[in-house]
Amino acid sequence: MTTEANSLVRDIHERMPVILENEKAIEAWMNIQEYPFSKAKEFLRPYPSEQMHKYPVSPFVNSPENNSVECIKPIIL
Repeated sequence: MTTEANSLVRDIHERMPVILENEKAIEAWMNIQEYPFSKAKEFLRPYPSEQMHKYPVSPFVNSPENNSVECIKPIIL
């Protein structure tokens, strides 16, 4: 699931993955008996940019065959 990008991500891409912020959001999204989509969809919003940080990573991350810590290691420019 994606949503519009927050201010931190926007210079990289116009969309970003939905990140459920807290237990209430997870419960609403997972418990379809008590929370119809019309209520749960309120949690499909950009994650607060002030709660995130970004850093450059290696192009190693671009291959789906690579699944290791190397994908998230910061690189120094």
